[in-house]
Amino acid sequence: MTACDDGFPAWMAACGERAEQALARCLPDESVAPNILHRAMRYAVLGGGKRVRPMLTYAAGEACGASGPAGEAALDAAAAAVLDATLVAIAEHGLVPSVQASRMTLAAAPEAMQGAVAAGILGCGSVILGAAENAGRMFSEIDREAGPQGEIAAAAESVVRAYRAAGRAIPGYGHPLHKARDPRVDALFDVAARHGRRGRFVAIAEAVERVIPAVVGKDLKLNVSAAIPAVLLDVGYPVAALKGVPILARTAGLIAHLTEEVEHSIGFALSYQASREVVYEGEVPPGWAGGTSSHP
Repeated sequence: MTACDDGFPAWMAACGERAEQALARCLPDESVAPNILHRAMRYAVLGGGKRVRPMLTYAAGEACGASGPAGEAALDAAAAAVLDATLVAIAEHGLVPSVQASRMTLAAAPEAMQGAVAAGILGCGSVILGAAENAGRMFSEIDREAGPQGEIAAAAESVVRAYRAAGRAIPGYGHPLHKARDPRVDALFDVAARHGRRGRFVAIAEAVERVIPAVVGKDLKLNVSAAIPAVLLDVGYPVAALKGVPILARTAGLIAHLTEEVEHSIGFALSYQASREVVYEGEVPPGWAGGTSSHP
């Protein structure tokens, strides 16, 4: 049953019951000391309200393709811990183009924080923040090719070879700074392991890492953009929603940058630096007697 079925009241009731059961699992039983405190906690949390926010969470998951066990992950404490870890891992990444666009926008319109955040988010795409979604789709392709009882290593090699034959990059592998494995990778895998959720997709991510040297000719190690979809897919996160995770994380990072921009502005300095670095290489207009300045 989904939110789009005719039996909407029944769906609401089912969502409420699922939320109650999930909350009950997270709360200490009344029989555990201190009994009075735990009884009060259960009284305060359980059995109240219509659970509208959990319903919206379940509906959003269904809209992105999560249902059944995957839908249950929406209120799973382990899934929440894994998601939190991925958000922390990529909240900040220095003065990348999207951050510079955001800071320059706020410098030009200091009254419009929301516009500056939007400018930064609009700069997120296949190069900046998009690799996690692309890696997740590749892992899902390997998962389908391997099948429930198939050989992950063989499927990984097959898909990586197909990517190379098509001239496609292998998303989530290699890093300009971390020539060994990105340290955030093992940190995320450890979070998943501590919560009992290091599973098939982490194994797929590591299988890809092992076959890359023979197929690509370079020893490209896992980076955080491959670790993020691996741990999220293992907790049932929908592939279609993977792009939203780095965008959500970077939104927090942008707000931090913009708070700093208000107090210590570098937006115009970034613009001036860009103009100094650009050299005009086109035709010189007839009669031009100017120097070699990069400015018009």
